[in-house]
Amino acid sequence: MCSKNNQAQNGYSRDQRPDCKQVVAGLVLNGDRFPVAHEIFDGNTSDTTTLDHILDVLDARAGGPQKGRTVVVDRGISSRENLATIRQRGYHYLVATRQQERDEYIADLESDSDWLTFHELRKGKFIDTVINEVRIKRVPDEAVRIVKEKKLRAIEQRFNRAVRAAEAAQEKGNDEELILETSHKAVDLHREFKNAQAELTHQESLIICVSKGRTEKDKAIREKQEKKFLKDLAALESRAEAGKGLTQAKIHERIGRLKERYSRVSRYYDIIVDEKTRKVSHCENAERKELAEQMDGSYIIRTDRNDLTDLEIWQTYMLLTRVESAFRDMKTPLLERPIFHHLENRVQTHIFICMLAYHLLALVEKLFRDKGYATSWETVREALRTHQLVTVVLPCSDNKMVLRIRRGTTPEPIHTEIYQALGIPSDPTPLRKSWSENYLQSDLQSLTPCQ
Repeated sequence: MCSKNNQAQNGYSRDQRPDCKQVVAGLVLNGDRFPVAHEIFDGNTSDTTTLDHILDVLDARAGGPQKGRTVVVDRGISSRENLATIRQRGYHYLVATRQQERDEYIADLESDSDWLTFHELRKGKFIDTVINEVRIKRVPDEAVRIVKEKKLRAIEQRFNRAVRAAEAAQEKGNDEELILETSHKAVDLHREFKNAQAELTHQESLIICVSKGRTEKDKAIREKQEKKFLKDLAALESRAEAGKGLTQAKIHERIGRLKERYSRVSRYYDIIVDEKTRKVSHCENAERKELAEQMDGSYIIRTDRNDLTDLEIWQTYMLLTRVESAFRDMKTPLLERPIFHHLENRVQTHIFICMLAYHLLALVEKLFRDKGYATSWETVREALRTHQLVTVVLPCSDNKMVLRIRRGTTPEPIHTEIYQALGIPSDPTPLRKSWSENYLQSDLQSLTPCQ
C-alpha cells in the first residue's frame, strides 16, 4: 500500500496501528488559534527532529528571524538539545518538562507554602459551566540550580566513562564497528555536557502546577497501565517457571521491553530473576508507588521568560491546548483520517484541504469568543442539528406540473442566539417556491405494461 508515496512510512502510531503506514503532520497556531504554518513529514519522523525545520518555516514566512518571540512547544520536543537550539536562534521557550523530572522537585510539591490557588472557569450559553481547580507555585532559584548541578555532574561522569571505553576499545584493537560506536557515544555525551553547562548559566523559571481535573486522568492512565504491566509480567513469570525455552538473556531482554513499554509504572516494581532456576518474581516498592500517586495531576513548566508572573506563565502554556484541540477537530469532525489516497501529492492535498476547513472552524469559534461565548464548533453543530430545511412537493390537478416549496423550520431560541453571534439573519433560508415538470408522472406514462 502507498508504494508511490515516499512519505508514507511505518512509525509510532497514536492510533495503536503500527501495521498501517502514516505521515506526520506538524501544526503551528497563533494566539487566536489560526494556523500559521503546517508541514508534512515522513511517517517515521520523530517529533524531536522537526523543530529546526518548523523554525525555518516560521522565519521564512515572517521575512526573517523573529528574535524575542516566545515558542510554546510540546513535551515531546523539550529535549535539552532542542531548548538550546531555540535559545541560539533568539527565541524564548515555554515547555512542560518530562514526567521523570518531577521527582527532582518532590520536596517543593509536598510543601504547603507559597501556593497560588485559582479556579479555571469556562462559561458559555451553549455549553455547561466547567470549573477546574489549579494550584501553582514557583520553584526557588536555588533548588533549580542544585538540580542542574546534579545533572551536570551525572552527565560528566557518563562522558568520562564513555571516553575511557572508547580509548580502551582502540588500545585493545577491537573491531572498527565497536570503536565507532564508543566514539559516537562519547561525542554525543560531550554535546549533552556542553548543553548542560549552558543551562547552568541560563536563567530559567520553573512553575509547579497541580490540576484537580488532571489528577483523575493521570490516576486512570497510571492504573490502566499498571494493570496491563502486571498481566504481561505474570505471563512472563509463568513462561519462565515452565521453562519454555527462555534463556537467561531472553528473560532479561523481555524484562527490559516491559520496562520500556510501561515506563510510567514499572519503576515502582522490583523484578527479581533467580540466576540458577531462571525463576522471575516481582515485589511492589511502596515508597516509589506512593510517590507516583502524589505526582498525579502535577506537571512542571520551564521557561526563560523571567519577566512573566507565575499565572502568566501558566496561561501562556495553556495556549498549547489549542494545538491539541486543533488536531482533535481535524481528526473528528473534519475527518482528516483515515486517508485513502495513495499518491504523495494527493495525500498532501487532502491534509491541506483539512487545514483550510480548520481555518473556517477557527473563524467560527473566534466570532463566538468575541461575543463572549466560550464554545466549540462541535457544540454549535450539535445545537443546529435540529434546525432543518424542509421541501414540500405539491402536484397540480393534472399531474403535469409540481410546485416545490422549500423553507427552514422555525428556529428555536438557541438557534437565534447562534445566528446573532455570527451576524447572520435568524432565518438564513427564506421561503423559496419553484415550478417544474412532473418528471415522475411523465416517466410512468412512458412505461408500457408487461404482456
